Amino acid sequence: MKELLITYITNDITNMILYIKLKHPKIINKNMAENLITKYTENINLKKYSDEDNMNIMKNIKKSIFTRKFNGSLNAKVDNLKFDNTRCHARTWNNGSIIKMENGDIIYGKQCCRKLKDSSNNYCLAHSKKNKHGDFNKDVSNELKTHFCKESIFSDNF
Repeated sequence: MKELLITYITNDITNMILYIKLKHPKIINKNMAENLITKYTENINLKKYSDEDNMNIMKNIKKSIFTRKFNGSLNAKVDNLKFDNTRCHARTWNNGSIIKMENGDIIYGKQCCRKLKDSSNNYCLAHSKKNKHGDFNKDVSNELKTHFCKESIFSDNF
């Protein structure tokens, strides 16, 4: 069973690296892909952790990746999460990002970074045609929250 799991993990890593090579051939050539595959698949070790260790690992992952803490000294970083009336009002997928703020607010996706199409329109050219995720400055519907939680790469943590 352990060997089967290692084979499965090795195949997934190999397929992921080959897919990245296929999508970005100017950045990752054949030799680099082979080196990455070797580096990440040659020493796969399946170690059994205690339940307490698993809980600590999951807690650290959630804390470091999915929860951002902001205070007054980090205003420059917080500004990109605030609504900007001069940019397109559309909410974008942003890899399904779900950000839990220190005050408890949860931000789904991010605001489109493009300029407004014109002063009479709240959207850029692309979002004036199709705005799948709604407006960034409006409350998120339950349907959209479900979409983000179900389809997001971060879904297991919310």
